[in-house]
Amino acid sequence: MGDGSNPRRNSGNRRLDTGNGAINTPAFLSDKLFLMNGKVAIDGLADEGSTVDLYKVNENTSHYGPIQEFLVSVTADEEGKFATTLSNLK
Repeated sequence: MGDGSNPRRNSGNRRLDTGNGAINTPAFLSDKLFLMNGKVAIDGLADEGSTVDLYKVNENTSHYGPIQEFLVSVTADEEGKFATTLSNLK
């Protein structure tokens, strides 16, 4: 199982009591992904300039699961927006 969700960085003290330097975890703009013409568009928000690694979870779980298959790295822009399109997914 994954390490669970991280709380949002909402105060200056959050860095002291949260792992991973209190990085705001990336958030997808939608909780559903749709396969259209063999492609999936993924959009989200993260800390500006951060690198977001996307993985495929191969277990059928309700919310969290082990990361098993690396797909791609994307970089959030100066507004914290990131986007990519994946193909050949089922």
